[in-house]
Amino acid sequence: GGMMYGIRRYRPGPAAVFLCCLFLAVVCFTKYDYFIKGAAPRYQPSQLQELLEGEEKIAARPLMGNTMGYSWGVYHLLTENPELSLSDEAELLLSPQRIEGGALLGSESYDTLYLYAADPARAEEYRQKQMVVGQALSGTVALQEVTGQSLTVSLTNTGSPWLCYSGTENLADCVRVAVWIDQEGEETKELRLDLPKHLYRGQQATLEIPLELEDGDYRIQVSPVVDLSQIIASAAFDVKIRDGAILEYEETEPEPKTFTKLVPENYLRQTTGLYRGYSTGKTVLDKLHWSAGQPYLVLYTKGQTGQMTLSVNGRQLPCVKRGGNAFTFSLEGISVIDRIEIDCETRIPAKTAGLPGWLSWLRADSPCKPVSFFVRGIDKLFGLGWDFCSYGIRIDRMVLEEEL
Repeated sequence: GGMMYGIRRYRPGPAAVFLCCLFLAVVCFTKYDYFIKGAAPRYQPSQLQELLEGEEKIAARPLMGNTMGYSWGVYHLLTENPELSLSDEAELLLSPQRIEGGALLGSESYDTLYLYAADPARAEEYRQKQMVVGQALSGTVALQEVTGQSLTVSLTNTGSPWLCYSGTENLADCVRVAVWIDQEGEETKELRLDLPKHLYRGQQATLEIPLELEDGDYRIQVSPVVDLSQIIASAAFDVKIRDGAILEYEETEPEPKTFTKLVPENYLRQTTGLYRGYSTGKTVLDKLHWSAGQPYLVLYTKGQTGQMTLSVNGRQLPCVKRGGNAFTFSLEGISVIDRIEIDCETRIPAKTAGLPGWLSWLRADSPCKPVSFFVRGIDKLFGLGWDFCSYGIRIDRMVLEEEL
């Protein structure tokens, strides 16, 4: 404050420029960047609204460790529904935490808030109507539009609720859209796209799938899935791409697919310690619920190799084979993979380049965008590694294999 006052008093010109820059930075922040990403979802209508239609009472659990306060989503619901009041005797319950074995009806996509049927009779009624999450998943996929190198598909839920990726912390609860791209019988690309919102029985959503492929003939298969465990429905298309655009397309019979491959970049909400595909020392993939099914887990890297250990469900696995960029680990005694931890050696490019420690704010993952752009730009343009991020192995994929 004192510094600003001094500049304004003795240097009015620089002070005016500084204030203008500050104003523009705040406008950019609120209108285009972090503010919108964090706050915009809260302007959306509640996804639990229609499930609470006609309800007069609802119970709610407070936030963990707070015996008086509820999550923001509870107050948001009460504001949108003036006739709704909190009561410990209500048949429906809002909870900020998962309740194992509970009859889960839905959740909010902007807040960690779950809706359960607390009353046993009410829970049985919802089960009979197939309105409990994960109970009887079914649906359809249909091609709606083709433009340039994009397919737009229509997804319809005909069974129990589909929770979108942003509305649950557990992969076993949510439905995502898997896209498998094959060329000449070989899988070349695998994508994961997220539903724009929860879909309840009879509801529909459209989703645009950007392909970004070179000219060639491809088979595209689109499936809403419970990731790593179940395929709900499928549609497949033979596509010809010429001059960077889809020239011809034809619907064809879907092929059976299995979840033998895990690409960490598809599971960023379940992953910590991963930056631009690189392990930052200790990378953790959590809440996976991936059925092992095969005796070996092979981790492929992109070029870099080094010392590394891999643990599944807290147990370090023996590395039984290593060759090139592939590390093979034995899964003996493991049937379901819930958590994967990867520990590896790291390097810091800026230390190798001899930069002093007081410049440690120069990081490619800096929340300050000018700093992030500068660090990445100077590396790309001049090959100068002025980045204080820690880089370990670059993880490509993990694949379940039957044989060594």
